[in-house]
Amino acid sequence: MSIVIIQKEGASEWKSCQGITSNLAKGYEIMPDESVYFERVNPSITVFEAHALVLRLIKIKPTAISFIDHYPHPAPIIKALRSYYQKNSLELPLLVFHIFGDYVLQCLQWREMEEDLKEFKTQFICASHNQAALIDSFHQEDECDVIPFPVSDLDYFYSEEVREKAREKYNFKKEFIFLYTGRLSYQKNITTLLSNFSTFIKNFDQKAKLVVAGPMDDLAIPYLGKEALPGTFYFHWEEAIKEYELQEHILYLGDCNQVQLFEVYNAADCYISLSTHNDEDYGMSPAEALCTGLPCILTAWGGFSSFGHYLPSWVDLVDVENRGDRNLPLSHNTFKAMASVFIKKESNSEISSDRTLMATTAHEILGIQAVSSKLKNIFKNCNRKRFGGYTPKFSKLCAQFENNPHSPFRSAQGGYSLFYHDIYKNYSRRAINKEYK
Repeated sequence: MSIVIIQKEGASEWKSCQGITSNLAKGYEIMPDESVYFERVNPSITVFEAHALVLRLIKIKPTAISFIDHYPHPAPIIKALRSYYQKNSLELPLLVFHIFGDYVLQCLQWREMEEDLKEFKTQFICASHNQAALIDSFHQEDECDVIPFPVSDLDYFYSEEVREKAREKYNFKKEFIFLYTGRLSYQKNITTLLSNFSTFIKNFDQKAKLVVAGPMDDLAIPYLGKEALPGTFYFHWEEAIKEYELQEHILYLGDCNQVQLFEVYNAADCYISLSTHNDEDYGMSPAEALCTGLPCILTAWGGFSSFGHYLPSWVDLVDVENRGDRNLPLSHNTFKAMASVFIKKESNSEISSDRTLMATTAHEILGIQAVSSKLKNIFKNCNRKRFGGYTPKFSKLCAQFENNPHSPFRSAQGGYSLFYHDIYKNYSRRAINKEYK
């Protein structure tokens, strides 16, 4: 079988996507008994460039074409493929799409190529169970498989030596270290995290620290048409630290590179994210943390729930409730989870062996080799059905973006609309009700 991998020229603007596409490419590259070719495309691909790409593909005669990047959107390539292949009476290849968190935002582009897709056999791959349920609700037939975005075992693993050196580097003594890595944004409930951490140190452990690593942004809630001025998030970050009296308990490392993240994952005692962002389709930071043997506290939201499904002994999921224009974790559940992971660590003298086991187990599920094996199984059976088209719910979604492109899910009262809650109802579920391949 010959497989062509389509990905963007240059690095993605989103740091997490850089690692995702690189690791997915490696997963395809090591698939046994397959001929794998790579094509990098201009992020602003033109109709002419799309047709030139198709002419190159004709020479390869691929059995399947896999799109592993979130950008550019595949629409112009699919249209060119259909046009040339049908004009020349060629057998159409299987199309494989790795779906990212921006699928909803790109709904109009997906609708644009509906009739083209119906001519192809297709396979949609989501990184989490809840995202697969979301995408399946937009398709006439359940067509999604679940394969996690992979983590490199060369970049993220547990090392007692690295842990000791990193804790010495950051002057950590015996303090319990909570860690958050990723974007610092209103979308990630960062000030909610500070509030919950404040409750923990005041009522449970006054020596604990929260280490935070990642870039700050001023993205507010685009779905509701809410924007923030430059510097607004930093102002609220500083105000929250003062309000909760956390000056001696917070270490902000800024935007870290891969080596720095590897060190701080090893140095920490628990990863925590209380995000309920609508694009939280997976979670590369929790995946990386787990692959360094770090237990996690996560919201039972979006892609995070899959980590609780894969590794229930090491992932505590915190239930979420809606409060007007925000989905927020239940505070008492968060405190309970933080206290529980602290007690487990304090009562365990075999931290090194436990973390080594956890990291090994995580890589067996989330590592590049594990993902490559899952991809291999996808291509064993190419007898896929043609794309069945979109559902009325998807048509309504597109209408929302056409009529209100800057606030598609805003209700008359200013909060999230009933349609938003209907679309994302699967994101707030803890249990995985359907097993995917």
